[in-house]
Amino acid sequence: DDAIHLINTMPRPFFLYIPYNAPHSPFKAPIVQPTAAVCPSYVGKPVCNSSFDGSDTPNDARCMAQWLDNEIGRLLCDVERLRAEGEQVTVIFMGDNGTDRAVIVAPFDPAHGKSSLYQGGINVPFLINSHLVSASRQGGVIEAPVSSTDLLATVVDLAGAKPTPDPFGLRDSVSMVPYLLGEIGAQRDYVYAEEFRLNYIPNEQGRPPPGYVPKNHDQTIRDEAGHKLIRYVSGTG
Repeated sequence: DDAIHLINTMPRPFFLYIPYNAPHSPFKAPIVQPTAAVCPSYVGKPVCNSSFDGSDTPNDARCMAQWLDNEIGRLLCDVERLRAEGEQVTVIFMGDNGTDRAVIVAPFDPAHGKSSLYQGGINVPFLINSHLVSASRQGGVIEAPVSSTDLLATVVDLAGAKPTPDPFGLRDSVSMVPYLLGEIGAQRDYVYAEEFRLNYIPNEQGRPPPGYVPKNHDQTIRDEAGHKLIRYVSGTG
C-alpha cells in the first residue's frame, strides 16, 4: 500500500526501492486473503493457506511466494496505469539469495541452496518490466551472464546520467539497458561471486595485518557458456 501510494505521489523523476520480506523464515503466510490485484495484465489468484504449525515448511514458503506475487501484481497494475498516462517507468525485480535450505525438496540438494556458492545459492529470480521493451519482446529471456552489481550501471543509464570513471579502469557494473532495447550480444563475459569471513582487527588505516589470510574465502566464476568453477579455500588466519 505504501509503495503504491508513493509511486503516485513522489516528485518526478523518482526512484523507489521496495524490500519485500516474503518469502523468508519464519515461513507463515497471513491467514486472510490479500487484496486482489486486478488489471488488464494481471489478475490475482487465491492464495494457499500456511500450516502454521511448521508441519509443511515447503508449502508454507510457496504460500508466502503467492502472497508476494499478488503484491507485485498490485504494484504493476498501477505502473500499467501510469504508463497509459504517458509516464516512463521501469520495474526491476530481484531475489537477494538462493532458496532457503529448509524449503528445498527433492531432487534438489539443500546443501546447494542459500549460503552456498552453487547455483541454488546465488542464481536468483531477476526480471525487468520496462517501457523500453517492445511488445514483440515482452516475456523474453536473456541468456547472457547478469550480476546484481549491474543494477548500479543500469539505474544510472535509465536516469540518463554518466557513471564516474573508475581510476583503475575496472568495470564491476554493466548496464542492462541494451538488452531492453533488443541487443542480444552479451554485455559481460562472466559473473563472479565470493564469500569470505574476516577474522582480524583492522589497523589505523583500516587494513588487515601483513600476511593476513582470511579464515574462509570461497569463490566462484561462471562464463557465458554456462561453465562454472568453484574454489573453496580455508585459511589459517
